[in-house]
Amino acid sequence: MKQKAKVIEIKNGKAIVECEREDACSGCHSKGSCPKACQKIRTEAVNRIGAQAGDTVEIETADGPVLLYAFAVFILPILLAIAAYLLLPGGEAIKGLAAAVTAFAAFALTAFWMNQRAKRELRSEIVSILDVVIHESEKIDHEQKKTMERNDNKA
Repeated sequence: MKQKAKVIEIKNGKAIVECEREDACSGCHSKGSCPKACQKIRTEAVNRIGAQAGDTVEIETADGPVLLYAFAVFILPILLAIAAYLLLPGGEAIKGLAAAVTAFAAFALTAFWMNQRAKRELRSEIVSILDVVIHESEKIDHEQKKTMERNDNKA
């Protein structure tokens, strides 16, 4: 998954970037009903190409883990609710209540757990610099920086 982001700061050779969550969700049919659809998020990205604070960059994150986390957070609670409804004894009202409580608890627990895992395991990397901010201490024009970036990518 690729996203456009802005470098906020450089820390220990990594970049702290800020991106619109909307870009990440552009292919999702549910984005209009998602409460986090238009929030800005900050994440850490590997910065092998030398982006600087203020630069607009493109970051890439592997799709596989993101899809696994989405499955765990959204599908798993539904499957557990169905299992609770089918397996628990009692009347329809009790089974329905048990299924709802199971779905809510499973959603809350998996969302918390997956969020913690994602912070540790999901890695983003800056793959290109889209727009360069010229810093006073650095008098390099945009075309020179792009040429240097292309040369680095060829090597």
